[in-house]
Amino acid sequence: MDKEYHSGRKTKKSLIYRLNRRTKEAIDSIEKHFSGSPSLILDLGAADGLMPGMIKNMYPSALCIGVESSKELIETNTDRRITLLHGNANNLTMDSNTVDIVLAAAVIEHMPDPEKFLREAKRALKPHGLIILTSPVPFREKAATMVGHLRDEQHCNEIIYLLISF
Repeated sequence: MDKEYHSGRKTKKSLIYRLNRRTKEAIDSIEKHFSGSPSLILDLGAADGLMPGMIKNMYPSALCIGVESSKELIETNTDRRITLLHGNANNLTMDSNTVDIVLAAAVIEHMPDPEKFLREAKRALKPHGLIILTSPVPFREKAATMVGHLRDEQHCNEIIYLLISF
């Protein structure tokens, strides 16, 4: 992911739609499954920080931290209410049992070791915390790529197989 991806999330209808839909799904999940107000939200694969920024609007007292492997995407962030850290979601620097909500929107299918990714997310999570995962439907992604809405992306795993085997 690069600056072109960030630009597209602000200008291209298909990417704007995906960002807004995934953000709404995350907020709906927090409202439905998390009691109280979260104090720390960790977004793994935060890209340019647009999603944690939108979530911060709903939870202004929460500390929103994103972890992103692309320095280029981190540099596009202009929202100073959130913190983006350069790092690897499989090796978090977060202390154990410190995060209320771990968010990973359309990330797990890119991870070469999704089981390690999930173990690390769980390690950082407080007891009774919430992990929110989204993953694209492979057929829809392929169709969107074929009609030119998306660039060809390399997914390491299909989430359906992962959930069955985990």
